[in-house]
Amino acid sequence: MTVVDDRPPISVPPSGPWSGYYLYGHEPFKHRMRLGLTFTPDGKITGEGIDDIAAFTIDGSFDPAINEANWTKSYVGMHSVEYRGFHDQRSICGSWILTPLTGGFWIWPDSVGEHEELESEVEQPLELVSFCTINEQNRSVAEGQTLRHRGAVRGD
Repeated sequence: MTVVDDRPPISVPPSGPWSGYYLYGHEPFKHRMRLGLTFTPDGKITGEGIDDIAAFTIDGSFDPAINEANWTKSYVGMHSVEYRGFHDQRSICGSWILTPLTGGFWIWPDSVGEHEELESEVEQPLELVSFCTINEQNRSVAEGQTLRHRGAVRGD
């Protein structure tokens, strides 16, 4: 007897190189980061990267039922930062917290074409319709709104 699995395949974000930025406090600067991420079918996220603070490792989880990613960004020999975001089939955006500080972030895979398009959007001081919005009071992010890109890019 053959058992047929009618469940849709688990969809996880692509593994590989990712780019993006985080916002810190009330500064208008986008702090660049480069990441190498691995997403496994069983929901694990691992990786490494570098930003304008230092090199870091990533360890977390992805829930494909709600497209939610949670991870800890651990700076080598330093502190750790908690990240929570949502994958919109194109990028992951959300918020980070290092008590009592918080801010927003946006990352995307370095896929051919998509990376160039998103990179261009990051450079523009305009409002983009996206999966998240950054609250202007505390730079936290909420679902289903607008991601505002303002200010200069720092960390290139």
